[in-house]
Amino acid sequence: MAFLLGLGAVLYILLAVGCAAYLLWKAYTLPAGIPQSDFDKLAIAALIAVVGTGLTGLASVYSATRQSATAYQVAEYNGLISTSLAEIKSSSDEALARMKADIDASLAQFKATSDESLARLKVALDTGQIAYRELFGTATVYFHALRSTALIKWDEESLKTAEAAMISAARHTINVGTNMRDEWLAFWQRAQEIYHAVLAEPDANKRSNIAEKLIGEKIRYGSDRLDFRDIHARLESTARLAMEASAGTQNLT
Repeated sequence: MAFLLGLGAVLYILLAVGCAAYLLWKAYTLPAGIPQSDFDKLAIAALIAVVGTGLTGLASVYSATRQSATAYQVAEYNGLISTSLAEIKSSSDEALARMKADIDASLAQFKATSDESLARLKVALDTGQIAYRELFGTATVYFHALRSTALIKWDEESLKTAEAAMISAARHTINVGTNMRDEWLAFWQRAQEIYHAVLAEPDANKRSNIAEKLIGEKIRYGSDRLDFRDIHARLESTARLAMEASAGTQNLT
């Protein structure tokens, strides 16, 4: 369409130029002293008007053609931009979807790992609580068995039973802290010293007095000097603090 309009404009200009050249040639070749006819004057005026109108129309056509071409280019660019934006949006959506899937998978794995770790921690805490109770319980039975021997009468069977319980409970030392293990083993060592020292006395009537004396005897215990009651009290304090700390950790989980 633009080509046809341009071709028509060129033909129009050539026709106007041809008419103008003809009229100018005719006016130039007119003999001197002969005035131009009214027709020639009218033709020249009409030609001027036609040329002016044609130029104006040509300018309008050129402007419309340029506007149309510009509008077409803008529409084409808009199409390209829309396509590019659609591709970018599609790529972004896919990237976001993959990112979300990766994050969800990571969170699920983290949660599973955390749940497993918490479950293991709970089992370990429960095992620790049981271990502290067992170790302190058997030590307390041994302590009271020796005290009963000192205050009432010699009872070797109860002491054998207490010693066997200590041996059985020794397996729990792996599930407690170092302080509790050391305190418990130190208590057991002192209890055995008292037990075997009393047992070495051949006179059964004297064994209670020996047991009472040894229970009240202070010995070097680290940087302190403690008797058997103090050693038991110290073991009790260590076990209680450890169990309270373990229970606090369990409540947080």
